[in-house]
Amino acid sequence: MSELDLNAPVRIFRAHRFSDRLFGVWRRPLQEHEGLWLLPCRGVHTFGLPVALDVLFLDRRGRLLRLLPSLPPNRWAWHSQADSVLELPGGYCRRHPGFPHALPQALCKAEEVSSN
Repeated sequence: MSELDLNAPVRIFRAHRFSDRLFGVWRRPLQEHEGLWLLPCRGVHTFGLPVALDVLFLDRRGRLLRLLPSLPPNRWAWHSQADSVLELPGGYCRRHPGFPHALPQALCKAEEVSSN
């Protein structure tokens, strides 16, 4: 049995302010069951990050447009139709194959990022 609780709900932090979006994962590294929701946002980068991220591009209604699993460090990605981007720990969607279907519920429970 794995030490990770694969059934734990994901905790999503919503980043509206420019500084929170710019420094998001650098300021507060993601734990296994955490995500950072950047909005508005059409593109992200992993420059300077030591780990890969699962990157989900979302439309205005929070529907999945594109999933980039385990985007490695020192890369960038964008989607011209995205309204927001959700960053999750690298491999999260592979370990939790039902997550994209649970996405709307997870986004509804998102908490505001603390700038402290």
